[in-house]
Amino acid sequence: LAFLDSLEAAIGSAAGWDAARHAGGIFYDDDNDQNYQACNNLACGSITRDLAAGSGVFSRRENRLIVGFDTTDYTRFGFWRREQTTYAARDGYDRDNSTTGDVTIQNNGFAYSPLAAAAYASVQDPVYPQGTATYSGKTIANQDNVRYTGNVGVTVVWDAAAIGSTDVTVVISDLVNPDGLPPTYTDGNISQLVFTGTDNVTASTDAATLNELTFASTAARVAYENRFAEDDAVTATVSLQGSFVGKGLSGPRAVLGIWSIAGGATGINANDNPMVGGFGADLTGAP
Repeated sequence: LAFLDSLEAAIGSAAGWDAARHAGGIFYDDDNDQNYQACNNLACGSITRDLAAGSGVFSRRENRLIVGFDTTDYTRFGFWRREQTTYAARDGYDRDNSTTGDVTIQNNGFAYSPLAAAAYASVQDPVYPQGTATYSGKTIANQDNVRYTGNVGVTVVWDAAAIGSTDVTVVISDLVNPDGLPPTYTDGNISQLVFTGTDNVTASTDAATLNELTFASTAARVAYENRFAEDDAVTATVSLQGSFVGKGLSGPRAVLGIWSIAGGATGINANDNPMVGGFGADLTGAP
């Protein structure tokens, strides 16, 4: 019982652990003047087990949350990333190596607005715009432990006959890290990321979100700073999800959403980790 009490004290705190591995402690061999070794054989009397690293279990940092955040007049957006240790005394953090941003894999973008979601009953709605609208804003993204910021331009070509035929193009430009360096792709430094979609606006039919307008894209291309380099299609998995918010006589007041490009040899920077972010843009040009 005394031995078990001493063992409990030894593993109950960092101070107890430290005391246990010094003279008089349960993890110390007083006869041989050395730390505990896992044998009774005289042949291993010269073996010393260094138990100092074991104290790391008591100062384990289980999680670290990294958040990037930015705003426009009508939107709030950014990214969050959770890093965690796998083993108690492990140095550093395990980071996400999954292919896309998602809440279940510790890496994601977010976007929201103080304005309500934009909803239209039909193309006959008096505030349904006709023609082309433009939106300007910003994005903030993350890849591994590097943050990127950039500008966003959104062009919406509203179809006069059907909401579902309205086309949205999202262009991310001037994307740079804190050192002012742009990300790279196959043929060099990236000037623009262009997310495209044809007839990609959807009006919700769900009772809770009836007629709220959203858009999505699974395709992107890269334009390079080197004007002599031709644009390249992004072959890694691409995902962009967006929504319209607010409404006035010129249509929705803003757009917002999240985006990601998978990691790997065909991803941005040829990094194994995905680039994930959020964006927001306010109406600047009405039809």
